[in-house]
Amino acid sequence: MSENQQTSGPEHSNAKPKASVASFFAHPASLVLIGFIFTGIFGTVITARWQSREWDRQQARLLQIKRIEQKEKIMEDLTRTVADSNSTEQDVLNAFRPDWRKFDPGRDQIARDRLELWRKQGGREWRIETTLLRNELDFYFTDPASKSKVRQAFDDILKRREKIAERMSYLVVDYTKGKDVRKDDASQEEIDAIEDEIKENDKSLEILDTLILQDIQNDAAVPHSIWDYVTR
Repeated sequence: MSENQQTSGPEHSNAKPKASVASFFAHPASLVLIGFIFTGIFGTVITARWQSREWDRQQARLLQIKRIEQKEKIMEDLTRTVADSNSTEQDVLNAFRPDWRKFDPGRDQIARDRLELWRKQGGREWRIETTLLRNELDFYFTDPASKSKVRQAFDDILKRREKIAERMSYLVVDYTKGKDVRKDDASQEEIDAIEDEIKENDKSLEILDTLILQDIQNDAAVPHSIWDYVTR
């Protein structure tokens, strides 16, 4: 057997697979198939990534709305609690005025009822509600600058309220011991001074509500990622 005959076999057999691969890629249908495969792979990856980001965005928005709603509830509870306290105090002071229900034979009984309500409102209920509100302010107001201002305004109200309660207690003691505080000039001057403190607390409450509203508006204006809430 000649040398040419011996080498022609392997060369011929290697040429077949090369020709088959080349003919496969040269066929128009092959290009369509390859394009379909790559489109499917990349399309699936892109779609999955978009869906993940959209889910994160929706969850972050839901958390943002929930946080805003909670802050609005805090403002409502805080306003109700402080306003109720101011109103109860004012009712007692009004009952100590000389012209209040002047010709009503039951005015002293009404005054005693108001005193009882004031004692109840300023005791355990007040401590529980203000403690809960303080904790909620600490938890939901995360911006350091806003949180500091809100807490300061709330603390100012609490401190002033304690002073009001202390000053009122002396009037109440005098009244319950039989002193006619309605005709006593010193008692009336003290009532005037306490009413001024109550008005200051009303102003502080307005400031506090404004600070909370500003924080809510700032929170609503800033886009968030879900991870902003998870890491807080």
